[in-house]
Amino acid sequence: MLSDSAKSAFTGMLNYNFTQSVDVGSVKGQWDIKPKTTGDNILCDEFEMLTISTYTFRAMVFLHFTQDDASRSLISQMLQVQEKDMGDEQYLDYIAEISNIFCGAVKRDIGVAFEHCGMSTPNRLSSQCLTAFKQLKTAFSSHITATHSTGAKLNGSLYVISEDNLDFSMPSPEISHAEDDAGELELF
Repeated sequence: MLSDSAKSAFTGMLNYNFTQSVDVGSVKGQWDIKPKTTGDNILCDEFEMLTISTYTFRAMVFLHFTQDDASRSLISQMLQVQEKDMGDEQYLDYIAEISNIFCGAVKRDIGVAFEHCGMSTPNRLSSQCLTAFKQLKTAFSSHITATHSTGAKLNGSLYVISEDNLDFSMPSPEISHAEDDAGELELF
């Protein structure tokens, strides 16, 4: 069971970090980003899945996408290559990097409240796999969608699985990230 403050913290992490991640490499303000009430009507062919694990819960972060003309055109612009010269591997590497940035930022925020957490590498899956995820007993989920001015679409989802009661709060991501030192390295 998640408290209202924990749900609010997870939603804030998703919304802030998704917005920051999709803006990487593009001109600010070209994305129309809106929260979604459910993930039921996300119409994308594939998604990148990353997991974050702590001692008390697991979180799954998804970046949903479709390799359509609008998406390929946008990513070729971001990579500064001609669309005809961009192979599937370059496209998918870029999508995996966006998902890695997205999940890494969520993990960093979770690490403020939970000292011990680990993160997986991106795993690309077909949207047909989403039916299996519906069978998981998620304690919470939050979703967001972004449409670029070119028509490209990306969607983000955060699922939390916890059998324990989970109660924590965090400052608004905008406030907590305002104090970040840009370029600071974290050594392990």
